[in-house]
Amino acid sequence: EIGGSFRLPAVMESAGCRLVEVGCTNRTHLHDYQDAITENTAAVLVAHQSNFRIVGFTASPSTAELATLAHENGLPLIVDQGSGCLHDLRRWGLPNEETVTDLLGAGADIVCFSGDKLLGGPQAGIIVGSEAWVKPLGTHPLYRALRPDKTALVLMDRILRAHETGRLDEIPLYAMLNTTIETLKRRAGRIGRKLREKGVPARGRSTRSTLGGGTTPDETMAGYGLEITGGQALLDALRKQTPPIIGRMEEDHVVLDLRTVFPEQDGALIQGILAASS
Repeated sequence: EIGGSFRLPAVMESAGCRLVEVGCTNRTHLHDYQDAITENTAAVLVAHQSNFRIVGFTASPSTAELATLAHENGLPLIVDQGSGCLHDLRRWGLPNEETVTDLLGAGADIVCFSGDKLLGGPQAGIIVGSEAWVKPLGTHPLYRALRPDKTALVLMDRILRAHETGRLDEIPLYAMLNTTIETLKRRAGRIGRKLREKGVPARGRSTRSTLGGGTTPDETMAGYGLEITGGQALLDALRKQTPPIIGRMEEDHVVLDLRTVFPEQDGALIQGILAASS
């Protein structure tokens, strides 16, 4: 089940096809797929685990193994990759997952993923793969209704060019990921001093940032931010500012994670905190 309570079997049923589940929750083998293939099978589908993890006594065939099996049976392999990951996440201290390029290189015929999430662009659904399977989608009547507008295309072009040329700091998500703890501590120190000078009890503190977007659900990144005394009343007042300041409560303190605030926004953040504290 994904966001909005949409369930993959129900989505497929509405499209006139049937999802046949294979294997067990924790362990699925290649022969499970082979045993499920019949003359009515149209494709082999693998969906990314979104917002959950199954750990421990687990097993699953590789993408390359599934691609070989699908092609031996005259079927395409479709992979719902989910996040749109194009880079090795270990670069940012996160567990690695197969990128779009990895999946295509392993033999997937179609890879579906989001335009936002780890791609960092506008919200969209993207389908890539072999021309034989992707090109016919453009002639489907739904394509006319679902085609992206010019704004989304321009934004997506900029995002993809930034990925291609390695200019990841131009993408807000990756600018946040690339910010070092030392940088966050210096900013927290400056902001904390200015707030204390105005009588607001604020100090720096370590944080843990969640990437979200359906990826790395059990992993967090080390960060740094502000801890402000004020409780729920301050948290509510911060959310009423323009722009709203979204924090979280930890041990009756308001915590603001500076990884999610750009340096050029520090001034507005200070003014918003002062206004909410008055």
